Amino acid sequence: LVLILSSGPPMPVARELRYQAIRRALEKRLASGTYPPGALLPSEAELASTLSTSRVTLRRALALLKDDGVIDSRQGFGWFAVAEPLRQPLGRLTSLDAQIESEGRRAERELLTFEICVAPTWVRHELRQELGDDRTLHVVRLNKADGQPIGRNSAWSPADLAADISFADAQGQSLHRLLPVAVTSARQTITALGATGDDPRLLGVPKGFPLLCARRTTYDDQGRVVLVSEAVYNPARTEYVVDLRTDQADSSGIRLI
Repeated sequence: LVLILSSGPPMPVARELRYQAIRRALEKRLASGTYPPGALLPSEAELASTLSTSRVTLRRALALLKDDGVIDSRQGFGWFAVAEPLRQPLGRLTSLDAQIESEGRRAERELLTFEICVAPTWVRHELRQELGDDRTLHVVRLNKADGQPIGRNSAWSPADLAADISFADAQGQSLHRLLPVAVTSARQTITALGATGDDPRLLGVPKGFPLLCARRTTYDDQGRVVLVSEAVYNPARTEYVVDLRTDQADSSGIRLI
């Protein structure tokens, strides 16, 4: 019986075990809520340092998690935890809270600002004659789904039109539902906006981070402008989706990802 011992290089078992261990560590953080659905993960450099591993090993672990569908990445945004999709139709007037709840998820709103003030120039331009003395009711809310921030919504309405709306009212309902007029239509513009002011803290993004921005001008049944709003969303958690169809069916919407 002849026993032959090889002196060649060992099989790369340690490296395979290492990236699998990194994968398991990240899975635990995702499952525990350290990185909740929709949240941005730390940068690759930060993760590699925290987990005491190389960028190459980390990327192999991240790639496996992406194949499993629990994380995803976008150029310029980095890695983020995948969330269950939610659509909000663009073709009809409805609240984000109502759409969240219709999908069986918990909608929350945190009222951050309730004040009478002079609106920004672009808002005054949209309201035009409806402003009168240039004073508006200004309301700012942080919208959440299942406890996680989705977006910040700011709304302005002429002060005389919103005179009977209280702080408690604004905590419980969207402003367009509280106005004493029949709201029938709106025009919405979707663009991009860099995160400034309180938005980085509220939405958990770096300063200057590109946000989805939806500005809406709402009209009553007489064609008067009664409400102007601006909603900003973290694009790592939300995206606008438009399916182009020949049968004119409404399939457009904002989706929480």
